[in-house]
Amino acid sequence: MNFEHDLALAANDPYYIAPKVARAMNCDLRMLAFWLGETGKTWVMEEGNKRPHLNEHTQEAMQELGIDYTDKFISVSKKGKRMELEVSDELRPWGWDPSVAFKPISYGVKHPVIPDLEHIRTWSHRNKTISLLKTLAESGLFDSKQTPIETNDQQLIKTLCENGQYLLKSPLSGSGRGLWWALNGYDFNVERWSKSIIERVGSVMIEPIWRKKSDYAMEFECRNGQVEYVGLSHFEADSAGVYRCNRLEDDEQIEQQIASEIGDDKTVGQLKEAIGLWIIQNIAPNYNGVVGIDMLTGEIGGETRLNPCVEINLRMTMGMAAHEFYRKWVKKGAHGEFATIHCKGEKELQERAATRSQAHPIKISEGKIEEGYLLLTEDNGHYGIEIEIWKE
Repeated sequence: MNFEHDLALAANDPYYIAPKVARAMNCDLRMLAFWLGETGKTWVMEEGNKRPHLNEHTQEAMQELGIDYTDKFISVSKKGKRMELEVSDELRPWGWDPSVAFKPISYGVKHPVIPDLEHIRTWSHRNKTISLLKTLAESGLFDSKQTPIETNDQQLIKTLCENGQYLLKSPLSGSGRGLWWALNGYDFNVERWSKSIIERVGSVMIEPIWRKKSDYAMEFECRNGQVEYVGLSHFEADSAGVYRCNRLEDDEQIEQQIASEIGDDKTVGQLKEAIGLWIIQNIAPNYNGVVGIDMLTGEIGGETRLNPCVEINLRMTMGMAAHEFYRKWVKKGAHGEFATIHCKGEKELQERAATRSQAHPIKISEGKIEEGYLLLTEDNGHYGIEIEIWKE
């Protein structure tokens, strides 16, 4: 797991060291991979990570569902003796960036296949939302007047902010980071923040502020130059834009909800085709992996509309993780929540999991979860991923 992927892309440094919080999340949430990956795969963990520590409810559920995590880890050392690893299949990190690409070589992986990192960085840049939105506007699927602007012109930023409210974004960041709401004109804070971003990154993105109703994402998979539409994600973020949870629902349920919010049941189907074609033409030729297109419904210009591209992610996303978890392990028609949590320590995490497991026991039938609460990850850290499922 490398949840610091967006930060590492911005740093563009093979020796990048992730913040302490990101490193803790990588360790605490690593078991998520077992719920999403194919059986029989081997998972590599860095020196210092302990063996998996799962509570009894998680162990029993994984055993009943046929998920074998025992003896599937290989420890590697950051210094000293390296493990000589033979890789017969492609490496699949959360996301590819220079620091991740450097690790297989340092760990002794023989002839690792490294993707085109510059291509990934280029198409992860927030200015690519402009390209996609312009394409969608030409097809009548987006109002071109709401298209973001990329600029390094401080005078333009000043003029815009003095005449309206705007959201400013750093071009390479994600998950609620690198955002500034200019709600009170071009004040000292807007000036300082935008100048700092331009000095470090070269530009800022400016876009109109939507009164958000709901967050969604459209998930695709690129493979050998082709694109497969995977499905929809319905997620929630806090007021700062930081991810909180995903709804566990059928694609049909999510599509119906979008249609009801914008009063149009054709738009999502049209977007699947238009966005898929854009990905084939621009991203797929030099990239294998997940492409997540973040979207939202909200009010702008006095109308409730769909913003079909808030952000483009060339990496695994929590939306894709929740979608695949639902597809693989949840009884069709059931609904629930897939959430990240943070606790003060392992005692609080363990007590939370125990209390909620007892209040809503997990029920499994024919290899699918029908209802109940479950902590998917380990219970000896600060971070966790939990699910709670309800029947139809």
